[in-house]
Amino acid sequence: MVFFGHKLCDICNKNRATIKMTQVDDGQVTELMICQSCNADHNPLHRRPEEAGEGVQSLFENLLSEKGMKEAGGKADQEIGTCSACGLDFATYRKTFLLGCADCYTSFEAALLNDLRKIHGDTRHAGKVPSGLEERVEQETTAAELRRQLAQAVQSEDYERAVELRDQIRALEQSDT
Repeated sequence: MVFFGHKLCDICNKNRATIKMTQVDDGQVTELMICQSCNADHNPLHRRPEEAGEGVQSLFENLLSEKGMKEAGGKADQEIGTCSACGLDFATYRKTFLLGCADCYTSFEAALLNDLRKIHGDTRHAGKVPSGLEERVEQETTAAELRRQLAQAVQSEDYERAVELRDQIRALEQSDT
């Protein structure tokens, strides 16, 4: 509904809509034009003053616990175990969202990949590249993709393709040095 040239809030249908909110549920995209008041009530990223102490940690907890997301790779947090190097257990990571050491990435790899997919939508960085490093990042991405294809070729015993891929990887690595 339009009121004096302004759209009214899609939720309360009373106040002037000033915010466009996009929701995605199971691949279904819904766009709402809402007012400030409804934004405070319905937007999961909006924090009221009394909730200000919760911070980013509660946002991650909500993202990961929503719709049964407390599982990673089919295991509950307690079943994932601890890091072999520093002794951090996965349940503690989920409370603090801080890893104890570099080996935690290996110890919790499946669960962390699952969390990244839920938070970012993917496990591969697809954002901006620092100026001057574009070519290097592209070569590394290409080399990683070629290594993945090489592993598939070897697994399927397509050795001719594996030799071609190996040569391409070597050529990329030599041009990098």
